[in-house]
Parts: sequence; C-alpha cells; structure tokens
Amino acid sequence: MFVFLSSVYTDHTADAMEFNYELARRKTAALMRHGYAVFSPIVQGHLCKALIPDDVATHSFWMDQCLEIMPRADKVIFLAEGAWYRSAGMQSELNEARKHAIRGQWHDINGVRFPQERIYVIDRWIAEGRPK
Repeated sequence: MFVFLSSVYTDHTADAMEFNYELARRKTAALMRHGYAVFSPIVQGHLCKALIPDDVATHSFWMDQCLEIMPRADKVIFLAEGAWYRSAGMQSELNEARKHAIRGQWHDINGVRFPQERIYVIDRWIAEGRPK
C-alpha cells in the first residue's frame, strides 16, 4: 500500500523545523518497517532544500510537489504533532485528499490512530486554525 505522510514542517525557528523533520523521518521509517511504501514530502524536501534556490523554493513550489504525488496514494496519514492545527500545508493536503476521495487517518507519533469522534474535532480545529 502506498501511503502519503502529511505532517507539519514550517515554523518560526530552524530548530523547530529540524524537530518537525525528525518527527516525519521517524514516522516514515516506522511505516516502512510495517510494510508500507511511503512518500513524506517533509523528509524529501528537507534533504533537498539546500540544493534549490530560495527564490524557487517557495511554499507554492513545495505544495506543487506534494499535491502532484498525493492523488497516487492509497491512503494519507496525517501526523498530528507539532503545530499541525495551524499548518497551511496540512490543510491543503487534507483538502486534496478529500477532493480525490483518498482514505485518511490521523496518527500521533506513536502510531496511535485517533477514533472517529476525535477526527471530527481535528477537522474543526484545522478549519479554525487552532485547537479549542
């Protein structure tokens, strides 16, 4: 099964972005160990960003990379860690998954799947841009 891993990346500090990358890297590896073929735009993008000029590597550039690949996924796993509820990128990925009717799941870093009732709360949080 091909899984697209949606996770937060952009933050106000380089340390926070490095932390978000590490969360995505660990989750990607865990999913791979469980037999999934995984695409994590954060893992790939973090490793490539130094080789792409800043005037090219805009938010739109990165989202185009993500949204081109996502429709090919069998499932999207949304990693609910960090400031995920404020992430414009994760909101775009959520909308894209819905547009293509791709099955989605919400997980924390330990792989715990959120129950359906909590998913509704998460959707509301993302729509409002913050948790209640």
